Amino acid sequence: MTLQADPVDDIAVIIPSRTVKVAAALTMLSGVVTLGLAVQASTLLNPIGVYRLSPLVFAALGLGALVSGARVSRMRAGSAHWSVALAALMALAGLTWFVLALKSGVLLVMALALAPLALVAFVASLLSLAPVERAAAARKRLREQGLDSGL
Repeated sequence: MTLQADPVDDIAVIIPSRTVKVAAALTMLSGVVTLGLAVQASTLLNPIGVYRLSPLVFAALGLGALVSGARVSRMRAGSAHWSVALAALMALAGLTWFVLALKSGVLLVMALALAPLALVAFVASLLSLAPVERAAAARKRLREQGLDSGL
């Protein structure tokens, strides 16, 4: 015996909450800062060796965070998991890049600012996991009943 969820409750669940909106905004802001670091890494420090990959890593993380944040704002399944992972990687990459630049005698405030910003995005994304997953399940139930939310 399966219980059908009330469509009105499902519709209420798919509306993004303030927590989800904040998580999406912080993830996208972290992505923009990371893209700025990609530009800095490619032009400012003239990296050599394996460090030549750093602009590509920053660009991939930044673009991934922008896409993931946009998907979180639309309450898409799995997007909050990606936001959590990308925020953790951005914090680690920003802090690592700050230390490497400082060892070279360059003070990168943007890299230092990325670490706490990405950590806050990480926590906000963790808090948005449950609402996003509930919304994805509700959207699936609504679709099975013939109601497409259009998101």
